[in-house]
Amino acid sequence: MNDILPTQTKVLGRILDQANPPVARFRVISGGLAQNHTLKTDEDLSGTQACLACGNCVDACPVVASKPEGTMFVRTSMLLENRVADECRRCYRCVDACPQVSKPVKEYVRNHRRIERVSHWDLLAAYLVLMSTGILINHWGSHLPEDLRFIAGTVHRIATIALVAAPLLFFLFDRHHFLMAARKALTWAGEDAAWIGNSWRWITSLGKSGSLKRGAFNPGQRFWYMYVPTAIVVFAITGSLKWLGPQVVGQSTYDAATTIHVLAAWTTDILMVLHIWLKIGWPILRDTLRAARQFFDLQTRQKKSVAARVR
Repeated sequence: MNDILPTQTKVLGRILDQANPPVARFRVISGGLAQNHTLKTDEDLSGTQACLACGNCVDACPVVASKPEGTMFVRTSMLLENRVADECRRCYRCVDACPQVSKPVKEYVRNHRRIERVSHWDLLAAYLVLMSTGILINHWGSHLPEDLRFIAGTVHRIATIALVAAPLLFFLFDRHHFLMAARKALTWAGEDAAWIGNSWRWITSLGKSGSLKRGAFNPGQRFWYMYVPTAIVVFAITGSLKWLGPQVVGQSTYDAATTIHVLAAWTTDILMVLHIWLKIGWPILRDTLRAARQFFDLQTRQKKSVAARVR
């Protein structure tokens, strides 16, 4: 990181903030980031770090993995950018996998969204704890031993603090990306309706028609950006009312807070399960099925080859 100048990090940051695979541009400028160079714009980039066509960036890209086999008929970084385009999820695995991108640039990329990722994992861990302890308290609370109920309640409140801290951490330590996410969440256009229609057809047909494009700033993600802080506020208010109890806030207010809290929890549980399925479950299942199909295809070809030799 020491041989990257401050003006150059602004250029790298602007490239990384775009929803497009950055590996080709980073490969090109990797030779131009020494201490004795300056680079103040990302327009008309040129350089000598040629693509080796090794396919490392292609193999690392989760978007390519979700596409039909044969999509990348040429395994180069430039075709990766053209084929993935705005479906890029900004994971930057392509940059990390490229042998032509210099080490200082890779280190900068790894740190680019670190606070955002920490906030994301804090949010996920806190909510999973809240979900499990909330189910334990609300469904089996009256049958739990008093000490176990006290522990579950304490853990639930601590997790609430961690949940509220996630967006605050993001805002305080990476305000640029926080505000960028907020702007993206509030920016909607006509083509978003087409995305929603295609996604709905993909879901209802179990993937047989339509498409689910999961780029970094797709409408689904923007909806999630809007939903999460709203849900946190709802949980914080209703949870506080429930914590104060009916003796303080009144029975009717307490009952209303409980109903809203539970409905918000159910809604978030469903969305969280869907989120985890799309991020983790479906890719694992897809890759497993693809590997199994390739294995059986190979076995079939080998059997046909042996049978042909025998004849």
